[in-house]
Amino acid sequence: MWFLKLMFQNLKKNDKKGFTLIELVVGLAASSILALAFYAVFDYCVNINLIEEERNDLSLNGRYAIEYMKREIKTADEILSTDNFKGLNDKFKNNVGFVLKTLEKKLSDDKYIYKYILYYKDGNSLKRVTAEGPNINAIRISSFIGVNTIASNVKSIEGTYIDFENKKIVLNILLSGHIGRKMRFNTEIYIRCPVSY
Repeated sequence: MWFLKLMFQNLKKNDKKGFTLIELVVGLAASSILALAFYAVFDYCVNINLIEEERNDLSLNGRYAIEYMKREIKTADEILSTDNFKGLNDKFKNNVGFVLKTLEKKLSDDKYIYKYILYYKDGNSLKRVTAEGPNINAIRISSFIGVNTIASNVKSIEGTYIDFENKKIVLNILLSGHIGRKMRFNTEIYIRCPVSY
């Protein structure tokens, strides 16, 4: 700023009506440096905003997925191994290893319709697929049709497993953003309902 002040003082002293070429070049160089500095600060702020936005998105996605699964596990009537369903591990290769069985509706005193829920990773999403039927024998692989996406940006569900003997489920979800940030969410849930493996 001092050089601009100096230029204007020189104009007043010499009673000149314009700038010399050197003063013009120095003024353009100084304004270019200022513009570049403002652009760098603006670009930095935009990048920080994108990183924080991605972090918030990953955090919300991960917490929602864990809480959603935890709620359904706690309200399940029975938890079954995926090995109880023929071909289920082949169709849904990257699954959590267990199927939740919940009472959907009561038809009569001795007839019920149950909902069977499976979580699996498909691409970069954690999905929930459901089937309905009166018992496990009535459920076929083609019965699993209702698909909902629970979370996106899921990199891995490795480390998610069920311990049938100790009646414990460990959920472990790794989320990865577009910028490269990763967040891991995990929890242990002790099962209160019957299990079948």
